[in-house]
Amino acid sequence: HERLTQRFVDRRAAQLIRRLDPASEEDLLSAVTRQGDVIVEGHNVGRVEGFIFHPDATAEDEETRKLVLRAARRALREEMPRRVAALEIGKSEAFSLTADHKILWDGADIARLRAGAEPSKPVVEVLPSEFLDSAQRERVRLRLSNFIEGTLAKDLSSIAAVEKKAEDDNTLRGPAFMLRESLGIRPGNSKAHFPQEVQAKLKTIGARAGRYALYVPEALKPRAMAMRAQLWALSRNIPTPDLPAPGLVSLAADGVTALSWLPGFAETIGWVPAGPLLLRLDVAERISGELSYLTRRAPSPLPPEILGRFAIKGEMVPLVLAGLGFRVIEAEVLGEDVQGPTRPMMVAWQRPAQPERNNRGPRRDQQPRGEGAAAERGPRREGEARPPRNRDRGPRRDAAPVAPAEGAPAEASTEASPVASAEAPRPEREPRRDDRNNNRNAKPRAPGGAFGKTGGPGGGGGGGGREDRGPRRDDRDRGPRRDDRGPGGPETRVYHQDSVKVADEDNPFAKLAALKLK
Repeated sequence: HERLTQRFVDRRAAQLIRRLDPASEEDLLSAVTRQGDVIVEGHNVGRVEGFIFHPDATAEDEETRKLVLRAARRALREEMPRRVAALEIGKSEAFSLTADHKILWDGADIARLRAGAEPSKPVVEVLPSEFLDSAQRERVRLRLSNFIEGTLAKDLSSIAAVEKKAEDDNTLRGPAFMLRESLGIRPGNSKAHFPQEVQAKLKTIGARAGRYALYVPEALKPRAMAMRAQLWALSRNIPTPDLPAPGLVSLAADGVTALSWLPGFAETIGWVPAGPLLLRLDVAERISGELSYLTRRAPSPLPPEILGRFAIKGEMVPLVLAGLGFRVIEAEVLGEDVQGPTRPMMVAWQRPAQPERNNRGPRRDQQPRGEGAAAERGPRREGEARPPRNRDRGPRRDAAPVAPAEGAPAEASTEASPVASAEAPRPEREPRRDDRNNNRNAKPRAPGGAFGKTGGPGGGGGGGGREDRGPRRDDRDRGPRRDDRGPGGPETRVYHQDSVKVADEDNPFAKLAALKLK
């Protein structure tokens, strides 16, 4: 068999050499089948895919490969221009994009996608081919660029529509630009970032400011999600990760699909981590908003349809809700001797942990009190506040004794309480002067208080001159100063009754009270 094959190769080579002789004026009989096989003078010399020629594998030596390539070059002289023209007028359905960023034309690999200046503007790079000149290569690139631009405009039309509607409002241009840069989803708590007025405007143009992302709901559809995943992987020069089946709202975080994703990919394409699950962004935002409204004031019963909306089992609910920022209060179990309805499973908002405040600095030791305190503190520096004085107070200044009033019984002073005997007796107050009865013609008191602005008590101006009122208070001898700021605070004062009051037997009110008691 090997000898027969070698004879066939040798005969093909001999015939091709004779036909390829420059002195020969005969044209080669060549054709390209629908499958891409290149036939020259009845001999298969190789296969063409797109604009790339693959020589026949039976040509082992270098001379034979060069001969086959010369034959194919003459055979494809008219085939390649025909293919370039067919590509230009071909429909977009003839092109496709693979997960490793290849552009196929009728299944043949003809170009690659490269990351551009923006994530939404990739660059087309035509594969090199010796059968295409620079003009033909540029025609191919323009047609493929139009295909990519049309595909992006179709799959990501919602993002472009949001940016178009935000052109007339300065407050919306920033969020729309962020959405374009992040391909429709920008992870993060945007509800706390934008005011209520901007959130309402974003909703009118087709965007949402949620608890987990600023996003366009239309970008979560299957075609848009696949294109965004492709562009995300293209910017990192990696193959596009596998995506979950369309229609799924939850995905196991430890599943094969989720484990194959790189960090940050799930949040970028629209999946929110929630404990053991990954929830689709729109579902997580909707359920989180409803539960936040129910628990805005107090814990609320858990809605029974929550399991169906999550598509999970009952024992996973606390873990999933904890991942969304809620806590579940388990149902109350009643004892055998207790009757009545049981408390259902409740849900409450999980408040974020407050950071520990540690800005008080080290605690200073309490300064000692006493005579040695000043010595331990050392000299006072300039500008430093004077420390409080802590000197011992002298004996209390006793008031001068006052003679008992005329007619008062002498025995009354001896009946005072024991506490009063330790202190000096209080001076009796002078009788109140009733100016309303005794001096009706006097001037009224000034409204400034006990002392008016121009005179002594009463505020009147007729109180006499300065020389009639005695020396100033500043010139009087005040004695040692009392200092109540020492250790222990001010001294406690005890008030007592100076004399025992005896009921007057001649008082008519006393007699009337005695008659009522009988």
